[in-house]
Amino acid sequence: MRIDQCTRDGCAILAPLGELDLAAVPSLRKALLKRLAERPVAVICDLSGLRAMDASCAAVFTSVAHHPSSSWPATNLVLCCAQPAVSAVLGRLGIQSFLPTYPRFQDALAHAVAHPQYLRAELPLGLSVTAPADARRFVRDTCWQWRLEEVDDPNDPMAPLWVEDLVDW
Repeated sequence: MRIDQCTRDGCAILAPLGELDLAAVPSLRKALLKRLAERPVAVICDLSGLRAMDASCAAVFTSVAHHPSSSWPATNLVLCCAQPAVSAVLGRLGIQSFLPTYPRFQDALAHAVAHPQYLRAELPLGLSVTAPADARRFVRDTCWQWRLEEVDDPNDPMAPLWVEDLVDW
């Protein structure tokens, strides 16, 4: 099995080609975990080139989705374009109930870009008198970068206040 890789609109695209059997699972798992660790908007696994998949190998997708690097349960691993034989295996195992699955690549990409599965930032702080102010500034700046200072729900009277409340505590 060969795995083609590229990046598009902030998403890592992996396209396994050939057959997914026990010998190919470790390389696919390694490639998926490596790309997830890079923290793209999503990792889209395009299954259109996968001719066949052993049912015992399909668990690679759920095991990768449950890996700490995937931010489970808000995993950013998306499957798409499964051929009928592969889709049947995924369906029998109920993979679609654990992972977003789309029939077309364009649908998977549009969903991943429009609905990023995680927003995460970290600020290591030491014990100091400035740590609380640094933390508040970090929250304010991070919310601004994620554009969370804007009101998403105009019917929520508390929505305009929450970012300021976070910064002022």
